Amino acid sequence: EHQPSAEAHRVLAETVRLVAEHRGVLLVPSFAIGRTQELVWELDRLVSAGEIPALPLYLDSPMAAKASDIYRRHADYYDAETRALFESGDTPLDYPNQVVVADMAQSQAIAKAHRPYMIVASNGMLTGGRVVGHLRNLIDDQAATILFVGYQGEGTLGRHLQEGAKTVRLDGQVRA
Repeated sequence: EHQPSAEAHRVLAETVRLVAEHRGVLLVPSFAIGRTQELVWELDRLVSAGEIPALPLYLDSPMAAKASDIYRRHADYYDAETRALFESGDTPLDYPNQVVVADMAQSQAIAKAHRPYMIVASNGMLTGGRVVGHLRNLIDDQAATILFVGYQGEGTLGRHLQEGAKTVRLDGQVRA
C-alpha cells in the first residue's frame, strides 16, 4: 500500500526529528535502485526546507551508490522540472551530510559513529546484506528506529517486524 506523498513526507520528517531529539539512530532498509534515490532526494528536500536537521546519513549500499551515479549522469531522462534542478547545479541525490560507505570495515565502523545519525542500507526486506548487520547492532537499542519505506514480502524478516513481532531470529539466536 502506498501512503499519500504528503503523509509519507510528514512521517519521514517527524521520524528524523525524533531520532535527532533522542540522539538515536534511524535505520532504513531500502531497495538499492529507485527507492534509495527517492529517499535521499526527499531527505535533501527536507533539509533544504529546514524541516529536519542535517543528520549524518550513511549510505551503506555499493549498488545504491552506483545506481545514484547513473541517475546523476542521465539527467536528460528526467522530466523538465527535475532536469532543470540538475542543470542549475542542484544535487538532490547528494544529501548534504552523506557518507557513501565503500567496504565492510567502514560499514562496521558506523556503529561507533557520533549520534544522532541515519543509515540507509540495502536489502529492503531485511533478507540479507549489510542492513542485517546494522539491525543486529541496533535491535536492542531503545534509541534506534527502523523505518520501512518499501514493500515487505510475506515471510521476510521485514514483514515479521512490520507486523509487530516482539522477537526475531538473528544468527540463529532469538532477540527481543
